[in-house]
Amino acid sequence: MKKEIIRLVCAALFSVSATGFAQTNEKITSPYHLYQEGKALFHEKHYAACVPALKAFVKQMTSEEYRQDAEYMLAAAAYELQDKNRIGILRKYLNRYPDTPHANRIYGLLASCYFYNGNYDESLALFNATRLELLPDEERGERTYQLATGQLKTGNLKEAAVWFETLRSTSFRYSEDGNYYLSYIRYTQGRYREALDGFLALQNNAKYKALAPYYIAEIYIIQKEYDKALKVAQNYLSAYPRNEHTAEMHRISGDAYYHLGQYQRATEAFGLYLNRHPDTPRRDALYRLGISYYQTGVYSKAAEALGRATGTDDALTQNANLHLGLSYLQLAEKNKARMAFEQAAASDANRQIKEQAAYNYALCLHETSYSAFGESVTAFEKFLNDFPTSPYAEKVSGYLIEVYMNTRSYEAALKSIDRIARPSARMLEAKQKILFQLGTQAFANADFEQALQYLNRSIALGQYNRQTKADAYYWCGESYYRLNRMTEAARDFNAYLQLTAQTDSETYALTNYNLGYIAFHRKAYTEAKDYFLRFVRLYKANDRTALQTLTTGSATATCTCAASKRPSNTTPKPNR
Repeated sequence: MKKEIIRLVCAALFSVSATGFAQTNEKITSPYHLYQEGKALFHEKHYAACVPALKAFVKQMTSEEYRQDAEYMLAAAAYELQDKNRIGILRKYLNRYPDTPHANRIYGLLASCYFYNGNYDESLALFNATRLELLPDEERGERTYQLATGQLKTGNLKEAAVWFETLRSTSFRYSEDGNYYLSYIRYTQGRYREALDGFLALQNNAKYKALAPYYIAEIYIIQKEYDKALKVAQNYLSAYPRNEHTAEMHRISGDAYYHLGQYQRATEAFGLYLNRHPDTPRRDALYRLGISYYQTGVYSKAAEALGRATGTDDALTQNANLHLGLSYLQLAEKNKARMAFEQAAASDANRQIKEQAAYNYALCLHETSYSAFGESVTAFEKFLNDFPTSPYAEKVSGYLIEVYMNTRSYEAALKSIDRIARPSARMLEAKQKILFQLGTQAFANADFEQALQYLNRSIALGQYNRQTKADAYYWCGESYYRLNRMTEAARDFNAYLQLTAQTDSETYALTNYNLGYIAFHRKAYTEAKDYFLRFVRLYKANDRTALQTLTTGSATATCTCAASKRPSNTTPKPNR
């Protein structure tokens, strides 16, 4: 009996314990408990731990109560855990619950996903659907940073600057990032003073102290504060000898040395830069390296560097070609120099450089031409037409005149001068002399009408050389005389006597003789006698006997004798 009582008591106790355990287990695995557990872990940011409880809750819970919130937490956890399907999970949630109160944050999370994937356009589109001011405090700064960076990456600098300025002034966590990128934007916009202030404030910042000095040094170069730029670059190279900006700092050092006139040091610094950028160096660095070599007399290396700096049709290429030509001249490679000068002269990037190159090109042609009257004359003509007021114009005119007179290609020379729009006084004097020479050539060929045309054109330019004008009058007189136009002949012979300064010349004496003969022909014997007597005093021919006869006879005899002795074949060489 006693044993039966004990058995019944134990059975009752076991029944009570089993019922209690069942009730406890049911409480732990109930949907509500799972929801509360998952929610607590989610808010504690234990995202991996919250997922099983929330998934179990969603699986068990058929009603909508708490389900929407649980799925929101699962979607947000997928973002935080960088689930590979996080974009799909977030979009699925928005599609299922378009009116969810969490929509603003979900849009922000989606925008962040696309941002980290590098899809900035899609990211910005989603940020446009997000009200950043309604996001939690801890997220607002990060999303603003992503929005600003996305604008920067897509080239929207003004929008980016607005958001980075907002970030700098409102976010403690991202204020330095905002300052750096805002300074960078100001740098790209050419607002160097603002950019410099921002970068200087970041010199001791752990994140940016290795980045800011590059821009600081660049700005100092732009502002022509070369000593400051050099100091920043040298300090940087001491601190970061193998940093990502090390090569650029060598370039900046070379740039500073170049502008300070320390060309030997410039070549060394640019050399270190090229060692780190052998295939893709900056053209301006190659140009300054070439000029530095040129200034130190290392012309072969100057030509090599300057040749690599050319390519794009701009002022740098034009200047590089000019100095490339000058380097080749120093190396006595005139044909290469000529080609380089030709390239520089063809560019319109800088008119002053074009002028200098065109002058050197024409000079190289002149010195290397196989034809005395060839390409160089054309080049000189073009130079004088393109640069009539150039300081080189007088030299070019001199070279042309030298060619004209040495080759005696007077017709070609005349055409050449006529192609020059604004010939100098020296060139017009040459034209006056060329016309005179053409006139005397025509006279020698007995083409007196043609001679008169050339000589009268020479006289029309008479203000440039008085003696050439006087000589032209003389030969006009001779031409008219041959054409039996005595009045015009006498007029021009008299003009010669009035203009010439060479009163003791043979031509002067013959002019008096010719005037005497014309007067004699007009039967103006007294006038003729005066001219003949003057001729006798002046003439220096060897036949002194004939001249003595002229001085002793009567006027008529004098004239008759003089007429018989006229040295009609005497054609004194004209003055030049």
